[in-house]
Amino acid sequence: MQLRTIFKMVTLKKLTSTVLVLTAFLVLWSIYKLYPASSSHDEVYAFFHQKNCIGNVCENVAARDRGSEGLVAGNGGFFLNGKPFRILSGSFHYFRTHPQQWSDRLWKMRAAGLNTVSIYVPWNLHERIPGNYEFTGFFNLQNFIELVHKVELLLIVRPGPYICAEWEFGGLPSWLLRDPYMSVRTSNSQPYLKHVKAYFDRLLPLLAKYTYKNLGPIVAFQIENEFGSYGHDLKYMQFLKTLYEQHGLNELYFTSDGGFQLSNGSIAGVLAAVNFNFNPLQSLTDLKNFQPDKPLMVAEFWSGWFDHWGEIHHRMHANDFTQKVDIILSKNASINFYMFVGGTNFGFWNGANSGDHRNLATITSYDYDALISEHGDIHPQKYEALRKLLLKHHLISLPLPPVPRNSPKVALGKFSIKETLNFEDLIRLLPNQPIVLEKPTFMEYLGVNESSGQSFGWILYRSTFKFGRSLRLLGTLQDRGQIFVNGKLLKIFHSNEKTVLDKVLQFNMSLKEKNVLDVLVENMGRVNYQTLNNERRGFQGKIELDDKILSPWQHYSLDFSDNLIIEIRKSVFWQSFDIKPTPALYRSYVTINNVEDTFLDMSLWTKGIVLVNGFNVGRYWSFGPQQTLYIPKPLLKQGRNEIIVFELEKPSEKVSFISSPILDSLVKTPAPTWIL
Repeated sequence: MQLRTIFKMVTLKKLTSTVLVLTAFLVLWSIYKLYPASSSHDEVYAFFHQKNCIGNVCENVAARDRGSEGLVAGNGGFFLNGKPFRILSGSFHYFRTHPQQWSDRLWKMRAAGLNTVSIYVPWNLHERIPGNYEFTGFFNLQNFIELVHKVELLLIVRPGPYICAEWEFGGLPSWLLRDPYMSVRTSNSQPYLKHVKAYFDRLLPLLAKYTYKNLGPIVAFQIENEFGSYGHDLKYMQFLKTLYEQHGLNELYFTSDGGFQLSNGSIAGVLAAVNFNFNPLQSLTDLKNFQPDKPLMVAEFWSGWFDHWGEIHHRMHANDFTQKVDIILSKNASINFYMFVGGTNFGFWNGANSGDHRNLATITSYDYDALISEHGDIHPQKYEALRKLLLKHHLISLPLPPVPRNSPKVALGKFSIKETLNFEDLIRLLPNQPIVLEKPTFMEYLGVNESSGQSFGWILYRSTFKFGRSLRLLGTLQDRGQIFVNGKLLKIFHSNEKTVLDKVLQFNMSLKEKNVLDVLVENMGRVNYQTLNNERRGFQGKIELDDKILSPWQHYSLDFSDNLIIEIRKSVFWQSFDIKPTPALYRSYVTINNVEDTFLDMSLWTKGIVLVNGFNVGRYWSFGPQQTLYIPKPLLKQGRNEIIVFELEKPSEKVSFISSPILDSLVKTPAPTWIL
């Protein structure tokens, strides 16, 4: 009896253990099926080509069975080919990601559950010189659109001409400012409208080939961009709409604004959408009240934020993100996540804001705390949080595609600087002779770049004198000026667009028989939001020495153009490394066997730009919060790689490559000398 009882007890324990093990296995299996392990792009690609969709939106997304109706904003919601459709979109700036990495980002967007991509088109990228249109190479918009189509996503295009986007001058070309009377974003400026029409006459036919009704991926076009925060000019908005119609953009049109600016930025008969990142209920209510007979569309839900130099790194907590997106989806609203893919302001393409009596330049990184980072990594919380929300609201269904793996990141180590090229030798390499004028003037007015003016970089103003001790600068300086006497730094200034500089400097240094006064001014990025008509860069005014006007002035354009970079790289003026008086160029060579993404740590340098194998990867500034520069794999090669640093103040003896970014390190040093 006791043995039988013991046997039953043992059997019961075994059975219980078995049930527990099976239960645990089923739970783990269900979790695995719900959130599959990360995978390669090939596995993600295979998933979609087996299943052909995610959830109940798939049959409308892919390039199959297309009718002629396209996307329609009906009273009960959006319809695609007559079927209910919810736009699940993400912003991806193709111009902030290396073209060889576009596919990686797009597949990650699709694996997240999105069905649409939203892009801006920056005018100043595609028409850097008037009449010279560039849509190939790094600027190949057609290739990007075709890749979106290949990944079987839809596309929303926001052609501008103004895009904001924390992009230089909001996407407008700086050569517009050669006209001293130029006004932008208005029907009252015929020269501006003429330039817009010429550009759109080239851009819009290209886009028309890829509309949904022409069997392409484009389902909607935005007219202008957040115009309600800038003005109220229906004639201008209608001018743009008419150009769209004339060039066959026969898809859905919409405008987008903040909730309080909807009436200023909208057009009668055109869908209005709203932009925000807080108080979603209020914003959606504002939109519904303004437009009760149309579906709710969030054209920009800001999933993070951008950074300025000298400010903290911005993030949106995953819980905050989840709560707000949940509310938006619960109201049956369509949504575009701005940004879904972070990127990089390569070269001099960053924009700026103005405020606090200074220019607030945007940093090189445009990571944005997005769901896919600047360097292509999946956000550790937000990405999966979004997939859960889309499941919750029945916008996707199981099984989910596997999450693509993040690409490898490598720490290459430290490398010594080998060579130096001093500032005077850099001046000798400039492709153009200096322009001599009686007074200093803005870079846009220089007769360089096929008489389109200087857009980016630095402008050097140089004059000579025999004697003097009191220097007075009277005029406008934008953005950051360094004053040198005989190569010795005297003062650094920083301005905003409203400040008229009137500053007297005393100097007691030893002088020569002939002395050189240099004013080196950096364009740190033209303002991209609101105030736009006075965004000329450099210094314009007069400079006095002991109450006498200095004249004439030599104007040197240090724009680091492709031609100048070629001359720098092949120059015979390079010398063995020595810490020269800055500004100066410094060169190192990095031998790489395993080529992957990496990050250049510039925290021991001060301020300048970096060229990697001749490509300008952007600005660094030890002021922070950004201390590293993202170096995409496609910019590197096996074997020897060339790193050139243009340092304005204090160099280091090494360059260091690490495996993760530093975007949140503010250095507690005195701020630059602002103009008061």
